[in-house]
Amino acid sequence: MIRAGILLSGLGYADGSDIEETVLTALFLSESNAETIFAAPDRSQREIRDHRSSRNVGGERHILAESSRITREGVKPVDHVEPTDLDLLIIPGGLGVLSNLCDFSIHGENCTVDESIRRLVGGMVRRKRPVGAISHGIILLARILKGRQGISPTLTFGNDAQMSGHIQLFGGTPIPTKADEALVDEQNRLVSTAGAASGARMAVFAEGIQNLVRGTLELVHRGERDERSTG
Repeated sequence: MIRAGILLSGLGYADGSDIEETVLTALFLSESNAETIFAAPDRSQREIRDHRSSRNVGGERHILAESSRITREGVKPVDHVEPTDLDLLIIPGGLGVLSNLCDFSIHGENCTVDESIRRLVGGMVRRKRPVGAISHGIILLARILKGRQGISPTLTFGNDAQMSGHIQLFGGTPIPTKADEALVDEQNRLVSTAGAASGARMAVFAEGIQNLVRGTLELVHRGERDERSTG
Protein backbone atom coordinates (compact mmCIF):
# COMPACT_ATOMS: atom_id res chain seq x y z
CA MET A 1 0.00 0.00 0.00
CA ILE A 2 1.25 3.47 -0.91
CA ARG A 3 1.98 5.70 2.09
CA ALA A 4 0.87 9.25 1.33
CA GLY A 5 1.73 12.19 3.57
CA ILE A 6 -0.43 15.32 3.83
CA LEU A 7 1.35 18.30 5.39
CA LEU A 8 -0.97 20.59 7.37
CA SER A 9 -0.53 24.11 8.75
CA GLY A 10 -3.59 24.59 10.98
CA LEU A 11 -7.33 24.90 10.39
CA GLY A 12 -8.92 27.15 7.77
CA TYR A 13 -7.65 29.02 4.74
CA ALA A 14 -7.06 32.38 6.50
CA ASP A 15 -4.43 31.13 8.99
CA GLY A 16 -4.10 27.38 8.43
CA SER A 17 -4.68 24.70 5.82
CA ASP A 18 -7.50 25.18 3.33
CA ILE A 19 -10.13 22.65 4.47
CA GLU A 20 -11.63 22.07 1.03
CA GLU A 21 -8.23 21.35 -0.52
CA THR A 22 -7.24 19.09 2.37
CA VAL A 23 -10.45 17.05 2.38
CA LEU A 24 -10.43 16.66 -1.41
CA THR A 25 -6.82 15.48 -1.29
CA ALA A 26 -7.64 12.93 1.42
CA LEU A 27 -10.72 11.76 -0.50
CA PHE A 28 -8.88 11.12 -3.75
CA LEU A 29 -6.04 9.37 -1.94
CA SER A 30 -8.58 7.18 -0.13
CA GLU A 31 -10.23 6.30 -3.43
CA SER A 32 -6.81 5.08 -4.59
CA ASN A 33 -6.46 2.90 -1.45
CA ALA A 34 -3.45 4.87 -0.23
CA GLU A 35 -2.59 4.98 3.46
CA THR A 36 -2.77 8.63 4.53
CA ILE A 37 -0.40 10.07 7.13
CA PHE A 38 -1.19 13.61 8.31
CA ALA A 39 1.61 15.75 9.77
CA ALA A 40 1.90 19.28 11.17
CA PRO A 41 4.36 21.32 13.27
CA ASP A 42 4.02 20.88 17.03
CA ARG A 43 4.09 24.54 18.06
CA SER A 44 2.01 27.72 18.27
CA GLN A 45 0.81 29.63 15.21
CA ARG A 46 2.59 32.85 14.25
CA GLU A 47 -0.71 34.67 13.73
CA ILE A 48 -4.43 34.08 14.25
CA ARG A 49 -7.09 35.51 11.94
CA ASP A 50 -10.83 35.99 12.13
CA HIS A 51 -12.05 33.99 9.14
CA ARG A 52 -15.00 36.35 8.63
CA SER A 53 -12.93 39.52 8.29
CA SER A 54 -9.37 38.16 7.80
CA ARG A 55 -8.24 40.52 10.58
CA ASN A 56 -5.49 39.50 12.98
CA VAL A 57 -6.90 38.75 16.43
CA GLY A 58 -5.35 38.00 19.79
CA GLY A 59 -4.98 34.70 21.57
CA GLU A 60 -2.99 31.56 20.92
CA ARG A 61 -3.62 28.49 18.79
CA HIS A 62 -1.54 25.37 18.40
CA ILE A 63 -0.83 24.21 14.83
CA LEU A 64 -0.94 20.49 15.59
CA ALA A 65 -4.13 20.78 17.66
CA GLU A 66 -5.87 22.94 15.06
CA SER A 67 -4.80 20.62 12.23
CA SER A 68 -6.24 17.68 14.16
CA ARG A 69 -9.71 19.21 13.83
CA ILE A 70 -9.70 18.38 10.10
CA THR A 71 -9.26 14.62 10.28
CA ARG A 72 -10.35 11.77 12.54
CA GLU A 73 -7.21 9.83 11.67
CA GLY A 74 -4.91 11.88 13.91
CA VAL A 75 -2.03 14.16 13.00
CA LYS A 76 1.61 13.35 13.75
CA PRO A 77 4.16 15.99 14.77
CA VAL A 78 6.17 16.62 11.63
CA ASP A 79 9.37 15.96 13.59
CA HIS A 80 8.19 12.36 13.98
CA VAL A 81 7.78 11.77 10.23
CA GLU A 82 10.78 10.79 8.13
CA PRO A 83 11.02 10.99 4.33
CA THR A 84 11.57 7.23 4.38
CA ASP A 85 8.12 6.81 6.02
CA LEU A 86 6.38 8.15 2.91
CA ASP A 87 6.07 7.25 -0.77
CA LEU A 88 4.68 10.68 -1.62
CA LEU A 89 3.87 13.98 0.09
CA ILE A 90 1.14 16.52 -0.71
CA ILE A 91 1.02 20.08 0.65
CA PRO A 92 -2.47 21.65 0.58
CA GLY A 93 -2.67 25.43 0.45
CA GLY A 94 -4.16 27.98 2.80
CA LEU A 95 -2.48 31.10 4.14
CA GLY A 96 -1.22 29.13 7.14
CA VAL A 97 1.36 27.62 4.80
CA LEU A 98 2.85 31.09 4.40
CA SER A 99 2.72 31.99 8.12
CA ASN A 100 3.09 28.69 10.01
CA LEU A 101 5.31 26.55 7.78
CA CYS A 102 7.46 29.51 6.75
CA ASP A 103 7.41 33.28 7.35
CA PHE A 104 6.57 34.38 3.81
CA SER A 105 3.61 36.37 5.17
CA ILE A 106 6.13 38.55 7.06
CA HIS A 107 9.28 38.57 4.95
CA GLY A 108 8.03 37.74 1.46
CA GLU A 109 10.69 36.40 -0.87
CA ASN A 110 13.33 36.73 1.88
CA CYS A 111 11.43 34.25 4.03
CA THR A 112 12.85 31.28 5.90
CA VAL A 113 11.23 27.85 6.21
CA ASP A 114 10.58 25.99 9.46
CA GLU A 115 13.51 23.56 9.78
CA SER A 116 11.32 20.50 10.34
CA ILE A 117 9.39 21.32 7.17
CA ARG A 118 12.56 21.89 5.17
CA ARG A 119 13.94 18.56 6.40
CA LEU A 120 10.85 16.58 5.40
CA VAL A 121 10.14 18.22 2.04
CA GLY A 122 13.82 18.49 1.10
CA GLY A 123 14.37 14.87 2.08
CA MET A 124 11.50 13.74 -0.16
CA VAL A 125 12.90 15.65 -3.12
CA ARG A 126 16.44 14.39 -2.50
CA ARG A 127 15.19 10.79 -2.48
CA LYS A 128 13.17 11.37 -5.68
CA ARG A 129 9.90 10.71 -3.86
CA PRO A 130 7.03 12.67 -5.45
CA VAL A 131 5.82 15.91 -3.88
CA GLY A 132 2.51 17.54 -4.81
CA ALA A 133 1.64 21.12 -3.91
CA ILE A 134 -1.67 22.97 -4.06
CA SER A 135 -2.11 26.78 -4.18
CA HIS A 136 0.02 28.34 -1.38
CA GLY A 137 1.83 25.04 -0.90
CA ILE A 138 3.46 25.74 -4.27
CA ILE A 139 5.17 28.86 -2.92
CA LEU A 140 6.53 26.89 0.03
CA LEU A 141 7.83 24.16 -2.28
CA ALA A 142 9.47 26.68 -4.61
CA ARG A 143 11.18 28.38 -1.63
CA ILE A 144 12.52 25.08 -0.29
CA LEU A 145 13.91 24.18 -3.71
CA LYS A 146 15.53 27.57 -4.28
CA GLY A 147 19.25 27.16 -4.91
CA ARG A 148 19.26 23.37 -4.71
CA GLN A 149 21.88 22.11 -7.11
CA GLY A 150 20.50 20.39 -10.18
CA ILE A 151 16.86 21.30 -9.47
CA SER A 152 14.99 23.86 -11.58
CA PRO A 153 11.33 23.08 -10.88
CA THR A 154 8.46 23.65 -13.28
CA LEU A 155 5.37 24.64 -11.29
CA THR A 156 1.95 26.20 -11.83
CA PHE A 157 -0.14 28.65 -9.86
CA GLY A 158 -2.80 28.71 -12.56
CA ASN A 159 -3.04 32.14 -14.14
CA ASP A 160 -2.05 34.14 -11.04
CA ALA A 161 0.65 36.51 -12.28
CA GLN A 162 1.78 37.63 -8.81
CA MET A 163 2.25 34.11 -7.44
CA SER A 164 3.83 32.98 -10.69
CA GLY A 165 6.31 35.83 -10.22
CA HIS A 166 7.25 34.47 -6.79
CA ILE A 167 7.86 31.03 -8.33
CA GLN A 168 10.16 32.62 -10.88
CA LEU A 169 12.10 34.63 -8.28
CA PHE A 170 12.63 31.42 -6.30
CA GLY A 171 14.25 29.88 -9.38
CA GLY A 172 11.29 27.95 -10.75
CA THR A 173 9.57 28.12 -14.12
CA PRO A 174 5.86 29.02 -13.84
CA ILE A 175 3.49 27.52 -16.40
CA PRO A 176 -0.10 28.83 -16.77
CA THR A 177 -2.83 26.18 -16.37
CA LYS A 178 -6.58 25.98 -15.90
CA ALA A 179 -8.13 25.33 -12.49
CA ASP A 180 -9.05 21.75 -13.41
CA GLU A 181 -5.50 20.90 -14.52
CA ALA A 182 -2.39 19.75 -12.69
CA LEU A 183 1.15 20.22 -13.97
CA VAL A 184 3.59 17.30 -13.70
CA ASP A 185 7.33 18.00 -13.57
CA GLU A 186 8.52 14.49 -14.36
CA GLN A 187 12.23 15.27 -14.07
CA ASN A 188 11.95 16.52 -10.48
CA ARG A 189 8.92 14.37 -9.55
CA LEU A 190 6.74 17.36 -8.63
CA VAL A 191 3.04 18.00 -9.29
CA SER A 192 1.18 21.28 -8.76
CA THR A 193 -2.30 22.76 -9.19
CA ALA A 194 -3.82 26.14 -8.31
CA GLY A 195 -6.62 24.70 -6.15
CA ALA A 196 -9.06 27.04 -4.41
CA ALA A 197 -6.72 29.99 -5.00
CA SER A 198 -7.74 29.83 -8.67
CA GLY A 199 -11.08 31.38 -7.73
CA ALA A 200 -12.92 28.63 -9.59
CA ARG A 201 -15.92 26.71 -8.24
CA MET A 202 -15.09 23.73 -6.02
CA ALA A 203 -16.34 21.29 -8.67
CA VAL A 204 -13.76 22.73 -11.04
CA PHE A 205 -10.67 22.96 -8.83
CA ALA A 206 -11.54 19.55 -7.38
CA GLU A 207 -10.68 18.11 -10.79
CA GLY A 208 -7.31 19.80 -10.58
CA ILE A 209 -6.67 18.23 -7.17
CA GLN A 210 -7.82 14.84 -8.44
CA ASN A 211 -5.37 15.18 -11.34
CA LEU A 212 -2.64 16.15 -8.87
CA VAL A 213 -3.28 13.03 -6.78
CA ARG A 214 -3.30 10.88 -9.90
CA GLY A 215 -0.06 12.50 -11.05
CA THR A 216 1.79 11.92 -7.79
CA LEU A 217 0.59 8.30 -7.63
CA GLU A 218 1.69 7.68 -11.20
CA LEU A 219 5.15 9.06 -10.36
CA VAL A 220 5.33 6.58 -7.46
CA HIS A 221 4.35 3.69 -9.74
CA ARG A 222 6.78 4.86 -12.41
CA GLY A 223 9.60 4.95 -9.87
CA GLU A 224 8.75 1.42 -8.79
CA ARG A 225 8.82 0.26 -12.42
CA ASP A 226 12.19 1.96 -12.97
CA GLU A 227 13.63 0.24 -9.89
CA ARG A 228 12.45 -3.16 -11.13
CA SER A 229 13.88 -2.60 -14.61
CA THR A 230 17.29 -1.58 -13.26
CA GLY A 231 17.34 -4.14 -10.43
